[in-house]
Amino acid sequence: MNPKHTKLKLRYIIHNEPGSIKAFVAQELLSKKNYQAFFDTLFIKGCACGVVSSLKHYDQTHYFFDKYYDQIETLRLERDDEPYDPIPLQYDLKTTLAWFAFEQTASDLAYELGIYDT
Repeated sequence: MNPKHTKLKLRYIIHNEPGSIKAFVAQELLSKKNYQAFFDTLFIKGCACGVVSSLKHYDQTHYFFDKYYDQIETLRLERDDEPYDPIPLQYDLKTTLAWFAFEQTASDLAYELGIYDT
């Protein structure tokens, strides 16, 4: 998908899925110039490296967790059904799960946008 179509798709998500983690991720992406570089950094280093400007500080991650709790819990339970290791708690619970939810949703969106093929 070319950058123009990607921006249109992100705006579509924000407009049609308000109040969702997916819309939050789409909004964050719109602030980036290079989507591929953003995803590469996110998937290699994670949210903890500060690549997500809206989730750098504890007050931001805690607000995100509280706002999207039900969606985060759904993602966590879906992951628990898969043969993965448990989510490591390297930070406080709210921050860890906020970053997990953002990263998981961003991964799904990267594939949906065609930035990653498989």
